[in-house]
Amino acid sequence: MNSNEELYALWIMTVTENSPSAARRAAKTFGTAKDVYEGGRSDFCGFRENTAELFMNKDLTAAKELAEKCRKLGIRVIPFSSAEMPDEVKKLENPPCALFVKGTGVFSQTDVRVAIVGSRKATDLGRKIASRLAYELSSAGVTVISGMATGIDTAAHKGALYEGKETFAFLGGGADVIYPKQNAELYRRITQNGAVVSEYLPSSSVQGFHFPERNRLLSAFSKVVIIVESDENGGSMRTAEHAKKQGVPVLAVPGPLDSAVSLGTNRLIKDGCPAVTCADDVIDFLNSQYGMRLRIMKRLSSLAEKKEKETDKKTEKPEKSEKAEKQPPGPEIKETAEKDLSSLSDFEKAAYRLAEKRGSFSVDEVCEALDASFGEAFSAITDLEEKELIFEAEAGRYRLK
Repeated sequence: MNSNEELYALWIMTVTENSPSAARRAAKTFGTAKDVYEGGRSDFCGFRENTAELFMNKDLTAAKELAEKCRKLGIRVIPFSSAEMPDEVKKLENPPCALFVKGTGVFSQTDVRVAIVGSRKATDLGRKIASRLAYELSSAGVTVISGMATGIDTAAHKGALYEGKETFAFLGGGADVIYPKQNAELYRRITQNGAVVSEYLPSSSVQGFHFPERNRLLSAFSKVVIIVESDENGGSMRTAEHAKKQGVPVLAVPGPLDSAVSLGTNRLIKDGCPAVTCADDVIDFLNSQYGMRLRIMKRLSSLAEKKEKETDKKTEKPEKSEKAEKQPPGPEIKETAEKDLSSLSDFEKAAYRLAEKRGSFSVDEVCEALDASFGEAFSAITDLEEKELIFEAEAGRYRLK
């Protein structure tokens, strides 16, 4: 630990382990962990007697043991009084006593953070929209945050990682607890290009009531919350409620009228939330609200952009994929490829064979090599990854499995 403030914050959490609301109230009331630790009984006159008694235990042994555990796990402790804790979080009615952060990312008061959240039962279209929004917003200098749940959250984190940018995941368990288990690889990538964040003690199991608490932090850390897909009673709608109470704008992606996971987002739009159809909408909204003067970066190569303009005047361009397939691999590889690629579209096959030829590729390299638009390349990579034919070997670069 690098300060007594961090140690005192851990002390608060150890003496109130069975009463986290007491820890949050102490944080809000006293302002610094040191003041809580040095407080006498009379300083806790507004607390219940049995709660005030918890803070009379000044033994730091358990806190020091917890500090050592965090050190071994590579977890940083951010006490509520830290400059790294956003002012909006400190102003919460129930601010976290401390945050546990595992990864390379560091919060800054000047960061432009946008939360992208949505249904765990997301559609293929919803996942692609979330990934593309995250990718393009990251390119523009926005830090994408989400909850690492399956569906939209996972897609948002991956979209940010396509660009090799930082992304932060707010968890419903300890910072060392991977949930869901199938996101173990995503957890690893996030800690290498951002961080996972939790207000719960290390090794704390995931509990259902943790998610509403987690959601209030997601919104408080954000300049804008974007809901991509949600049913009318989904957890993302709770995040939207938290955001509105905190004065954080909520934007929503419209969806088909007959889609269950679009009922929530369509209702938000009906109730007055701005609609999002592309990353430019978000950038324009941020500029109008905060004057941040962000600039979306074009993700098309000059050749791809020309090709896209040409095809606006024509029909689809299957000849492009056919041309890419005129360079087949060797006989043995070809036999395996025919078996593995039989269910793929022509363009997905071309992207797959690009990986065979080069060993690895990025989204932009697919655009340039196949004269493709960003949307084509992005969709192909997403589909190949979901079909477990490729994987992200490093930030933004993909290889065959």
